[in-house]
Amino acid sequence: MVMGSGLIDFVNYLESLAAKHVDVKHDAHSHPAFVRFYDGENINSAIRSRIKNVPCIIVKDYDFTLKDDRSDNLHKEREIEFLVVDRLGRNASMNDVYAVWDLTEEIGDECLVKMKADKRSMGHLPVIDFNLNGVRGVPVDLEVNGLYGTSYTLRISTSRSTSPDPNKWEE
Repeated sequence: MVMGSGLIDFVNYLESLAAKHVDVKHDAHSHPAFVRFYDGENINSAIRSRIKNVPCIIVKDYDFTLKDDRSDNLHKEREIEFLVVDRLGRNASMNDVYAVWDLTEEIGDECLVKMKADKRSMGHLPVIDFNLNGVRGVPVDLEVNGLYGTSYTLRISTSRSTSPDPNKWEE
């Protein structure tokens, strides 16, 4: 990300990907398939009450680090986790689980490829500093409601000047 593009812009961008992906088809009103969680929530309760349609994309919490070793600008690197999940029935076999992992991995990988394409087109500020290096993917069992999926952790960078904003300080 670049100056003027923040965390909420990136999360909104992920939501737009969920809306455009033909397997997810997120629509906030008629087909909600995008969920935002934060660390303070009771995740199991939130999963039960908020995941209505699958496949679904879930955005979880994030961490960040600050760096100033490359230039006079301050660089913030956010590590953000999102999951692509689907549901299995009670009598699901191990082959069913692997099939869901294949599906959710395919959807997540396609989202990453779309981010890369949007970065190349320079039309989407939230992914302008997105880099596929270091993206981690892990198959997961959410252990709630038969949900399985793939978790992705990626880094998004932002930068800003190290000059203090004079409107924020009384001198």
